[in-house]
Amino acid sequence: MGHPLKFSALVVLALATGACADAGGCSKKDGPCPTMAAANVAPSQGGNAGEVGTGCVVGVDCSPPMGWRSWNTFFGDVTQDLMTSVMDVMVAKHDDGVSLASAGYSDVGLDDNYQSCNKGVNGTFHDWDEQQAAYVNLIRDDTFPDMKAMNDYAHSLGLTSGFYENNCICSEGAWDVGNEQAVYDHYRGDVADVVAYGYDSVKLDGCGPFLNLTLYQELLNATGKYFLIENCHWGGTVPTLDWCPWSYFRSSGDIQANWASMFSNLQTTIPYQDKNAPLSRPGCWAYPVSADAITQSIAAATVRIAAPPSSSSAAAAAAAALSVSVAGHARSRQPGDLRGGPGALRRLVCHLVASHPRP
Repeated sequence: MGHPLKFSALVVLALATGACADAGGCSKKDGPCPTMAAANVAPSQGGNAGEVGTGCVVGVDCSPPMGWRSWNTFFGDVTQDLMTSVMDVMVAKHDDGVSLASAGYSDVGLDDNYQSCNKGVNGTFHDWDEQQAAYVNLIRDDTFPDMKAMNDYAHSLGLTSGFYENNCICSEGAWDVGNEQAVYDHYRGDVADVVAYGYDSVKLDGCGPFLNLTLYQELLNATGKYFLIENCHWGGTVPTLDWCPWSYFRSSGDIQANWASMFSNLQTTIPYQDKNAPLSRPGCWAYPVSADAITQSIAAATVRIAAPPSSSSAAAAAAAALSVSVAGHARSRQPGDLRGGPGALRRLVCHLVASHPRP
């Protein structure tokens, strides 16, 4: 099926207002349940967000995450320059002062193909780093000459930034998964990169063999910072009432850019919307993936909407989560490509805000 996740921006939306899950427990879906000291994190709402698989942290994932991700805009042709141009568009104010960031879409996520394929150990894109004492990602310096500077720029604009790991392009099936220490050092290297490059969130895909989300959260929490974590295992790894080592999880497979496909994917959230004990809850939001259906070019900014406006409203009404594709970037366009008027971005933002009240 190619790349399993094709969406530009993530807007996870729900009307559920229940408290966070109680602390404790681990389903062992990801293998042995690790033990750890609580990280030094911000105050939590319910549960104990410093422990693996429980609770949420105010300002991170107690409310549904909202933002943008690169895949459905640039696919594998993403660069640092394009990412920073997106950041500029996210904070640019239009007409009456509304920007995507001021409307809450404040996390800018990098997706696949930043890595140097086949340049690392066993033909992977990880190699040993003496300073980190772990296997770290090998970054393409032709497209991402200074990833830390890119994230510093996002922070200077008041945005947060997201990384992407367990990649699908040149996925690391060749890794020696039988060597337990090497596997552990790979997880450690992934987490070290999130910290070293200054990311605030991370999307963990399902293409490589590194699927232990409990271990990822254990290592991330141990850094002393609480990170927004996306579980992109296409509905294959789901929470229990007392175990959810991520902030939001994809409930569906791929989607086509049509109403029937969107509506079918929306239904995958139903099992997580129990009235009395919802598995989709603060700190553990379900979302069905969406794909581009409409493209509007506005001056030098391109805005992509994942699905018809009524679909986003349907998701909110169902107390379900929805991925909406919203991409903005500065690129030259042929005159015939321009559609929509100067106020189109403002109207889009106002629609999204009206359709998706945050709990």
